[in-house]
Amino acid sequence: MTKEAIFSLVKHLQTNRVTRDQKRLFFVEGIRNFLRASEHPFQARVILYCKKLCQSSEVRQYIQVNKALVIRVSPEEFRVFSQTERASGIAAVLEQQIQSLKAVYASDSSWIVLHQIRNAGNFGTLIRSANAAGNTGFILLEQSIEPFAPATVRASMGGIYQQKFVRASPVQLKKFLEQNGFCAIGASPDGTMGFQEFAYPQPTFLMLGEERAGLSQVQRELCTDFVRIPMQANTDSLNLGVAGSLLLYAIHT
Repeated sequence: MTKEAIFSLVKHLQTNRVTRDQKRLFFVEGIRNFLRASEHPFQARVILYCKKLCQSSEVRQYIQVNKALVIRVSPEEFRVFSQTERASGIAAVLEQQIQSLKAVYASDSSWIVLHQIRNAGNFGTLIRSANAAGNTGFILLEQSIEPFAPATVRASMGGIYQQKFVRASPVQLKKFLEQNGFCAIGASPDGTMGFQEFAYPQPTFLMLGEERAGLSQVQRELCTDFVRIPMQANTDSLNLGVAGSLLLYAIHT
């Protein structure tokens, strides 16, 4: 690929979900993002590197042994596609990692099951908390949620590389849960028990709903129990990142 073609691909990956989905690629920049990705099975297709901007010896060492195409760019060229406040000089086009339900095991700690979300940044925050708490991964029902959207990747602060992502239909998940004797627990204001009092099974399949509408009917039909987060009267619902973080630490402590 020419440098111009790569720059065009980067622009489309930054702005167009259709391109990300069709090519199963996503774009990251920054030393932390780059090195975190290199520590996990996220294959780099293209690495964009500006020696004048990037002073990291770890990055230089990785580039020397990596088999990906390395495009060396000037500071001016890097800043054209950089979306960070301070251009780091290192970016990459990575292969997405989205798996099937075959990646879910009885020995896993917990999975978060999502159907719809309102805010990609909140999703990224939840991924960061999930990684810190010891969650195994996310099961995404149907196609509405995109884990590798730029805002999600940025907000995850590298946590996205340490979580598994599975995509399944509600029918597939229902059959999987029944065949393995697993239970899904939904978080809802009408839950019969407080989230800190519930005895969570292992693995826990935690259903989290969209912030305003809550659990979808599809999710509710998959749940065997519901837990609630106690809240004062006349208060707004918690966002996805906050609610999910509370529940994850209740599961893992």
